[in-house]
Amino acid sequence: MLILHRLPLTVHRLPLTLRLPLTLRLPLTLALLAIGLGAGAAPAHAARSTQIGMADDALLLRSTDARAVAAVNAWARLGVDVVRIHAVWSEVAPAARARQMPAGFDPRNPNSPGYNWARLDRAISLVRERGMRVMLVVTGPGPVWGSQQPSKGDGTWKPHAGRFAAFASAVAQRYSSSVNEYIIWNEPNQRQWMTPQWSCRRGRCSPVSPYVYRAIVLQAGPAIRSADPGARVLIGALAPRGAGPRNPNDQMRPLIFLRTMACVNTRYKRVRSGPCRGFTAPVADGFATHAHGVRNSPSQPSRNPNDVQLSDMRRLEGALDRVQRAGGMRKRGGGKFGIWIDEYGYQTNPPDKYIGVSPRTQNRYLQEAAYRVWSDSRIHNLTQYVYRDEPYNPRINTWQSGLLWISGRAKPSLAGFRAPFWPVRIGRSTVRFWGQVRPGGATTVQLQRRSGHRWKRLRTMRTDAHGAFLRKLHVRGKATLRFTWPGGKSDAWTV
Repeated sequence: MLILHRLPLTVHRLPLTLRLPLTLRLPLTLALLAIGLGAGAAPAHAARSTQIGMADDALLLRSTDARAVAAVNAWARLGVDVVRIHAVWSEVAPAARARQMPAGFDPRNPNSPGYNWARLDRAISLVRERGMRVMLVVTGPGPVWGSQQPSKGDGTWKPHAGRFAAFASAVAQRYSSSVNEYIIWNEPNQRQWMTPQWSCRRGRCSPVSPYVYRAIVLQAGPAIRSADPGARVLIGALAPRGAGPRNPNDQMRPLIFLRTMACVNTRYKRVRSGPCRGFTAPVADGFATHAHGVRNSPSQPSRNPNDVQLSDMRRLEGALDRVQRAGGMRKRGGGKFGIWIDEYGYQTNPPDKYIGVSPRTQNRYLQEAAYRVWSDSRIHNLTQYVYRDEPYNPRINTWQSGLLWISGRAKPSLAGFRAPFWPVRIGRSTVRFWGQVRPGGATTVQLQRRSGHRWKRLRTMRTDAHGAFLRKLHVRGKATLRFTWPGGKSDAWTV
């Protein structure tokens, strides 16, 4: 979660039951060709599936049983594949404010007295029972005794890598049969999750948090894999923007964080001095990022070259490749790093008049984002954050990026999430149509153009096995377009 003008959102724990193996959707390289898209087919790199994710810990972890069940049922109907949940160290471990770990407590043993798994158990059970997968973010803030300097009384301050790894091991042991994707730490480039970000003296600041995070990954990654050998372990989950630095806790820009963690300079050459002496490259299965655009559209690049929004995915991919070639990170199993956008959303105005966009703009941006992610073969996941607005308070960090208002009434984006559609004019008389019917499944769709008060059929076709289609057609002049399927119709957009 990106913090802009308020304080942090915390996260929680839950139940376990149903433990089924997780599977990822199969690549669709041949699928679109098989449905006869001909000249309008997607390029081979785009003929694929993307995990559709949802993240709303307020509903899943902090609400009533009835509300949590209703939300999970709705997500399944909307075609959500995976639900991201936070396992917060300080909320699961005992004595969060104590400076010493309780006597007799074994942090590596998930059954050790003091651990409180109740909320996580419940949430994971609810998600699995509805046939969706769980992506678990194992993260701080930690208990005060989990800091390298407990005397500061701050669980975000330089988390102790060994003690966090013990917690990560306990999490993976407990949920190994229910979870197969883990992210190590949430937004380590944000002060709400890790401090200090910088060490500043006489107006000059040098990074701290990337080195602390690398040490955490080096111990927590093997701990998770040992407890859950088949698991996918992701790192990063970086907030998309930064500031300064002028102060020790100015948010660090994500590419600065990435390069520093990997001990490469701005030219992606290895650094071997200071905290990089004796460097060991972190190992991961993929890289997570939070690509929020705030008010920027999914196609509007960030002004700062070290920030990463959705429009900057090529920039992030290039940085990951250069870091990998320099030996700064290693991908388990080889190949290039894939990207998981485990948090993405637009806040709306109303109610957020500071950074919100209109509800119609939110809907349009989310549908464009769905297309852009689907078109990039290196992006494996796009997770909507959040499902239902949180109570608005400009002085604290709550989010109004939901598909529902706080009242539970649907925003326009709810229907758009169910059937995203993005037509793009690529020539004076040619339009590329992309859309998806969720949940997935091959179905018949009809492309239509508005003609006065009626809709004229342009083409009827079958989607792929995941409900997606891509087609190019000749469409002259300004046109308002939509698609229909036996269960409904998409939003209409003018190109």
